[in-house]
Amino acid sequence: MTLYDGAPYFNLILTGPKGVGKTTIGRMIGSRLGVDVLDLETEILAREGQSADEIRALFGEARLKALEAAAVSELALRRQSILIVPGATMLEETNRSRLAESDAQPPETRASRNRVGADHDRHVASQRRGRGGHGDRAMARAHDRLEAC
Repeated sequence: MTLYDGAPYFNLILTGPKGVGKTTIGRMIGSRLGVDVLDLETEILAREGQSADEIRALFGEARLKALEAAAVSELALRRQSILIVPGATMLEETNRSRLAESDAQPPETRASRNRVGADHDRHVASQRRGRGGHGDRAMARAHDRLEAC
């Protein structure tokens, strides 16, 4: 029995810039709840045989955005899953709308485009100084919420 048994159409979206711990947190929560964890970048790598960075370098940003939009459309059909979506992908209105229509629940840590950049810069700087960044705090918040369930 998982914590999601009473909510058959509920997904959780983890989003943010690279390096903040989306995948780590997603796997921890997924393991605890017994639900699938789906990472958009991993899905694209599996389908295309190339990473998002490689696709961008070889074919351009437009091709990457098209692949992301197609993958988001398919991920939005999933239920009882944790969806890991890069912050840049969520800047596209079409992607946000598809995920919102799927009854997905983004975490309450929404940020503006400027805030995302500032948070990422702070995270990178804290990692260089050898201290934990936003991923550590997010992990602690996720753990506290799971304990409250």
